[in-house]
Amino acid sequence: MKPPPHIIAALVAATHEPTSTLFFTPVRLRARIDGWSPDKQRLYVAGIAATGRADRAAALCHASPQSAARLRHRPDAASFVAACCAAFGLSKQARWDARARQQEAARLAAARDVVRGFAASLRGEGSKGAEGAKGSF
Repeated sequence: MKPPPHIIAALVAATHEPTSTLFFTPVRLRARIDGWSPDKQRLYVAGIAATGRADRAAALCHASPQSAARLRHRPDAASFVAACCAAFGLSKQARWDARARQQEAARLAAARDVVRGFAASLRGEGSKGAEGAKGSF
């Protein structure tokens, strides 16, 4: 699933902000039409933060995962690698936060159902219990 454009735009902007954990100095490469431009490198880091997967981030940049791996393994790519690691960390934290929100929502829904059932039984609206089951066989 492709992340929403506004999320990617915000994450790309974060790669330009010196106070951001995603800030980095792009790897200087020879200019190529299909190469890793600074903007493409920033999109890749934003893609990792948004998806949590290097292969999806590479696809977002219209690059191969192997090409991205070669870029990460260059000796002059320390800043880029640090930003990629920070992006993976942000993605993992976001997934944990989402999971915790889902679990809390499920817990609250179960508690609400218990309270509603108790309130219905006090009003006499609950299931008929044994009396209603006598004639059903």
